[in-house]
Amino acid sequence: MPDSAKVPSKAKTFTCAPQSLSASSTLKIHMSVPHAWELGIRSPSGEFYFLTSCESDMRAPSLRNLDCDAFSQLSTLELKVSELAAPFAGSGYGRTGSVFREKGRYIVVLAKNLETEHQPNTFNRCEVNYTNSETQ
Repeated sequence: MPDSAKVPSKAKTFTCAPQSLSASSTLKIHMSVPHAWELGIRSPSGEFYFLTSCESDMRAPSLRNLDCDAFSQLSTLELKVSELAAPFAGSGYGRTGSVFREKGRYIVVLAKNLETEHQPNTFNRCEVNYTNSETQ
């Protein structure tokens, strides 16, 4: 795990692009470095997905080899919307599911501990809208 004292509670910059996603989109998340090591997405229906964590079984399969030290130094993460699957809360994080499967607003969050950090000064967030269509 990265040295918590050397990593700010909140990244100086944290953006998601494009703001509107389709099934053929690639979500690009830009972050200042160093930054926190847990990244997740909340779906329009409230389901929460872990994308990165210091616990390898809590990472999206496509990011399983990205340890938390390496992730905290990554300035851009590119995720193919149609392929993104991750452990989700409804399964007790024991199973993975497709992240983008319903139309609406998705909230992407970054924090040192996504289960406990809920104050505006302890996490970053950006929002994207998924149209659930093939092209945008």
